[in-house]
Amino acid sequence: MQFNLDEERRLSALGNQRQASAVNVYELDSDEEVVSDSEGEDVVIDAWNEKHRVFKTTDNAYFGGAITRYTEDDDAYNVFLRTGEQRGADQIEAIERLVEDISEVEPNNDVALYRGGSGERGTSGKVFREGTIKAGDVLVNTDITSF
Repeated sequence: MQFNLDEERRLSALGNQRQASAVNVYELDSDEEVVSDSEGEDVVIDAWNEKHRVFKTTDNAYFGGAITRYTEDDDAYNVFLRTGEQRGADQIEAIERLVEDISEVEPNNDVALYRGGSGERGTSGKVFREGTIKAGDVLVNTDITSF
């Protein structure tokens, strides 16, 4: 397999277009602005005084709230879920905010989503292909989600 920069860019643009059409989050009106709340988060307060951490600006920029923090440092969440070791004083509240923010995005299964795996991490799918896991087996995931 050879690297093809033009094809990578084309596929990336297609993926971004699909994502933009599938993601349904709060969109700012032209008279609204992004502000910093008491916790230092970028938020929008709508006309009904509801706070939004996940939103799209009028210039098509997306803000992801806790989703952004999760993608930058998933261990800040997953280590606690795996081991109980807290990485911050408000660990449970941080996880609750992440779950709320993910819920804001809403699911969309219009297209298949594929993700790469790693044999080193045990995420390559080898156990599925070998038949080690059978229908009815209980699987446990120690990560909240995967992006």
